[in-house]
Amino acid sequence: MTLKFWKRTTLILAVSFLTLGTGSWYLMAKSNNKKFWHTRPSTKAAPSIQAYDFSPLVSRVKGAVFNLSVTGRSPSRRFNTPGYFRRFKRRRGFPFFDEDNPFRRRYRSPRRRYRRWIRPRHSAGTGFLINAEGYALTNNHVVRNAGKITAQLADKRVFKVKVIGKTSFVDLALIKLIIPKGTKLPHVFLGNSDKLKVGEPVVAIGNAKALGLTVTAGIVSARGRVLRGNNYNNYIQTDAAINRGNSGGPLFNKRGEVVGINTAILRNGRGIGFAIPINLALSVLPQLRTKGKVERAQLGVMIQHVSGSLARSFGLKRPRGALVARVTPNSPAAKAGIRAGDIILKVNQQVVENHNQLPIKIAFLSPGQQVTLQVLRNRKKIKIKVVLQKWGGDEDGNFLSDNSSSGSKPNSQQNKKTAKKLGMTVTKVSKSVRKSFKLKAKGGVQVVSLKAGGPAKQNGVRSGDVIVAVNQIPVKSVAHFHKIVGKIKSGGYVLLRIKRQGTALFVAFSID
Repeated sequence: MTLKFWKRTTLILAVSFLTLGTGSWYLMAKSNNKKFWHTRPSTKAAPSIQAYDFSPLVSRVKGAVFNLSVTGRSPSRRFNTPGYFRRFKRRRGFPFFDEDNPFRRRYRSPRRRYRRWIRPRHSAGTGFLINAEGYALTNNHVVRNAGKITAQLADKRVFKVKVIGKTSFVDLALIKLIIPKGTKLPHVFLGNSDKLKVGEPVVAIGNAKALGLTVTAGIVSARGRVLRGNNYNNYIQTDAAINRGNSGGPLFNKRGEVVGINTAILRNGRGIGFAIPINLALSVLPQLRTKGKVERAQLGVMIQHVSGSLARSFGLKRPRGALVARVTPNSPAAKAGIRAGDIILKVNQQVVENHNQLPIKIAFLSPGQQVTLQVLRNRKKIKIKVVLQKWGGDEDGNFLSDNSSSGSKPNSQQNKKTAKKLGMTVTKVSKSVRKSFKLKAKGGVQVVSLKAGGPAKQNGVRSGDVIVAVNQIPVKSVAHFHKIVGKIKSGGYVLLRIKRQGTALFVAFSID
C-alpha cells in the first residue's frame, strides 16, 4: 500500500468523525432546547382572562337609571354644640359674651336660642326603575327629611317623585315617579345576589358627584361585609368606583341584572364600596309597598362572637354560630327554653357561620312565624322550635359596654391563689351593684382588680364585672368561686359568664 492510499484513508476517517460529532452535538442541543423551553404545545389549554365589553349592557339598562334631586329642611347641628359658641365668643367678642358685662348671666347659654334652627338641604342621589309603572328603588338616606324630590331620566325627562315606603335599618326606600296615564317607562331586571361569586365582574351606574350618570366597572371584592353600627346588612364589597351621588344606584352583573344597590363608601379608602344585596331588598319590598315600613321579627336574645378560645371551651372544632349571652325575659327565646350559654348553629337548616348572620336571618322573617333552631348545649346538638314576635325594642346587639363600679375590699388571703392563676381578685357583690345590674339577691362575685398582663385582663375581663358562672357552674359565693377555680388544672380552659352594667357576655381563656 502506497503512501497516497494512507493519506486518502486518513482524510476520509477524519471527515467522518467530524461529521458524526457535529451531528450528535446538534441533535443534543436541539433536544435540550426543546426540553428547556417547552416548545412542545400542551394538550390542555391554560385558562384565559376574558375582557368584557360592557357597552351593550350599558345601552340596554341606562334608560332605567335616573338622577335624584332632593330638597328639604333639616335641623342644623352646628348651633347645638357648646364648642361652637366658645369659638364664636373668642372670634366675635360680642358684648353679651364679655365676662365683665353685668348682663352676661342673662346670655350665659345662648346656644339654647338656636337649638331649633332649621337649614335648607340639597342633595343628589340615584334611583332605578323596577317596573314600567314608575316604581323605583333608592337609599333611605337619599330621601330622608325630603320636601321635594324630582327624577331626571337619561332622556332628560323630569318627573316628580313620591315616597311609598322606607326603612332605615336596611337603608332602603321604595319610590314612585308620578307619570301621565298610559306612559310606559323602561325598567331593569332583578337578579339573584346569592349566586354572586368573588371575582365576578360588576358594573355600577350612578349620579357620581352630581355630574350625571356615570358608568364604572370592577369586580366583586367580597361578600357578607357587616359595617360597624349596622347588624342587619350583608353588604357586597366591590372595587367599582362609587362616589357621593352614587347612593341608591344599581350594581349590575355581566348579564345586566341588578344584584345590588350602591349604598356606602369607606372613608379614606380607595376601591372599597358597598352595595345592599338585591335579595335582601326583595325580602322587605312587599312590606314597603303595603305598609310603608318594615316590621321586624325578634328572637329575644343578646349574642356575641364565638372566638377560638370560646369554641374550644364549648367543644366546637372551629369558631362558628352565635353565642347566647343573655335571654330577654318573656321573649320568644325565653318561652321556647333557650338559655344563656347556648350556641345557635342553624336557623331553619340555614347555617349560622358567625354572630353577624343571626340578626339578618331572624329580623327579615315574619312576626308569628315558627322557626327551628339547631342549638349546641352541653356539647350536644338539640333542636328548638321558636315562634317569633314583632320587634319591640331598639337593641342592636352592641352590648359590650364599659363599667368601672367597685365593690367592697377583697380578702387578700382568699384571692391569693385566684390572683396567681387568673390574674384577678374578686369580692362579694354589694347591694347597690345588684340593684343597678338587676342581679339576684344571692350569688356571683365582683372583680375588684386585674393584674397587668394576666390572662383575665388580656381576654377582656374588666374591673367591676360580676362573674355569675365559671365553666357553666353558677357561682354561689366568693368561697365557692375559689373552690371552682382551684379545681381547674394548668393548661385547662376557663369559661366565665359575666354581667356588665346590665348586659351579659362570655369570656374564655386558657390557664398556663
